[in-house]
Amino acid sequence: MPERPDATFLLGVRGVTELVLVRHAKQALSDDFLRQPVGELRDPPLSELGVRQAKAVATALGPEPIAAVYASSSGRARETAAVIAADLNLEATVVDGIEEFGFFRQLPPDMAARDALGELRFEGFQRRWARSRSWDAWPGSEPASDFKGRVIDAVEGLVARHQGERVVVVAHGGVINAYVGDFLGTTDDMFFVPAHASITRVRARHDRRVLITLNEVQHLTGPDDLLTF
Repeated sequence: MPERPDATFLLGVRGVTELVLVRHAKQALSDDFLRQPVGELRDPPLSELGVRQAKAVATALGPEPIAAVYASSSGRARETAAVIAADLNLEATVVDGIEEFGFFRQLPPDMAARDALGELRFEGFQRRWARSRSWDAWPGSEPASDFKGRVIDAVEGLVARHQGERVVVVAHGGVINAYVGDFLGTTDDMFFVPAHASITRVRARHDRRVLITLNEVQHLTGPDDLLTF
């Protein structure tokens, strides 16, 4: 009998690649982070809670066969991936193209965005972003099309490299939105908010991409209460 259209995406079918997309764990940021200099916001290290979140991801993935662990070049993603990979007896590999959206990169790194833009423009950009959900609302930042293009190219390259395997990709909230949103056809650049150390699963074969889970957080809930956004 001809196989059903979705049969190729069931576990155990040959040639299916499973991407386990993990948002980096919680970084060390003050509650008043919008008043911090832009340069300090771009890549803060993991917090102590973030390390525990990364270990929770490793525990959740432990029973599954994992072929490789990848991370963006950002320190918080590399730290998260290193914890996960160590517990899985693997080494994390850094790949270019899956860094977070380049926000405020044209603003002075030693100034807070509110000060660099001025109060009026800063408040206006926040409201424009909330209304449009387009990265192009962010002044002095990476063009949205450039961001999405590099993300999709990089992730698709990993799919091609690992046909029929399961791989972990530790990246960022914007990156996960860009890749998943592309094949879902969403119009918002950020259509959901991934939790720190959340898991999103995508299966791929030939030109098909299927979202299996979005924003898994069950490994972060329970008595320890590791869930943060």
